[in-house]
Amino acid sequence: MIGTITSALSSLKAAVDLGKLALENRDDAKMKEARAAMLERVIDVQDACMRLQETNNALLQEKHTLAQEKRQLEERIAEVEQRAARLTGYELTHTPAGSTVYMEKGAAPGSRMAKYICATCAERGDITYLQPDPGWYFLTCPTHGNLHFQRPDGETMVMSTGPRDYNPYDGF
Repeated sequence: MIGTITSALSSLKAAVDLGKLALENRDDAKMKEARAAMLERVIDVQDACMRLQETNNALLQEKHTLAQEKRQLEERIAEVEQRAARLTGYELTHTPAGSTVYMEKGAAPGSRMAKYICATCAERGDITYLQPDPGWYFLTCPTHGNLHFQRPDGETMVMSTGPRDYNPYDGF
């Protein structure tokens, strides 16, 4: 009988060990499942981080580009303001012959004492003082040639934008 009891106890012990092994296997399977789910979540989070990093890099690049554009626009505004400031002492007018020039403010129209600036050069941002010929028939811009100031007979003439050797009196 002791043999039967021993044998029953051994069988019971083997059954308990099998039960424990089954529980351990079940727990291992659950752990593997949980670990796989966690790894999947980690991969999703890493993927989201990568997308955020790409978006952040794109935004940083856009910010840099906008900062450059802003700097260029500020420089352009400064140039325009500087050009306007240089012209504050001058006003757009016409010579007695009808040429468009900038003349210093306060000077009498057609005055030989006034300083004249080429209007075309001024619009481009350059200040070019017009130099008169000895008879004050022309004001000369080194870039754009002669601008008529007056005619010897006092009649109004039109502006010359031709080459420097252009003679407006041909044909009179």
